[in-house]
Amino acid sequence: MQLLPKLLPLLLVASAGLLPWTSAAQTAEPLRAFEARVPVPDQSAEVRDEALREALRQVVVNVSGAEAEYAAADVIAAAPELVQHYGYQRDAEQGLLLVAGFDGNAVERRLKALQLPIWGVYAAEVEDVLLRISGLRGRDAYLRVVTRLRGLPGVQDVLPSRAIGETLDMRVRIEGGAGRLRGALLSAYELAPETSAAADVQLAYRYQGASRP
Repeated sequence: MQLLPKLLPLLLVASAGLLPWTSAAQTAEPLRAFEARVPVPDQSAEVRDEALREALRQVVVNVSGAEAEYAAADVIAAAPELVQHYGYQRDAEQGLLLVAGFDGNAVERRLKALQLPIWGVYAAEVEDVLLRISGLRGRDAYLRVVTRLRGLPGVQDVLPSRAIGETLDMRVRIEGGAGRLRGALLSAYELAPETSAAADVQLAYRYQGASRP
């Protein structure tokens, strides 16, 4: 059954943010480039230090891409030394949160020393990347993939353009272009890169389902 082409108009509307299938908007103040929030069970020193490392991991991924997490492992481990300020907030859904802000200059120097980019802080060229996702079956899979793409660091827009069988072609507008999108998708465990992309797309992935292996 050619279900995906029938759902393409729905996806076009959803990609514009007109359907309520994304998570509820956050009411907390926007975070700066070198800040992050992490749910914690308590305010003990041990929990705090581990949460600071998780917060810095999020910062590194946001400013340098998902692939930077592994290269910057030593930087992340030094989070308690790099933190400038931290505090706690209560959230109605997530409970107790640690909110941490890090020394942007120090983090930037360490990342640059590892030859990692700083996309999330300084504007990079915005490009439209032609992306193909195959293996999509059912409305939930289509919307889950588009939601995942819209949530990646640097992504400004996702516009589905063509649907054939279980394959969806789309344009992903992203700061940093195809290189950054490829790196960001390393964290998308449900998407596996295809060994070779067709001539009419830049990147191709196959949907493997929502369950983490």
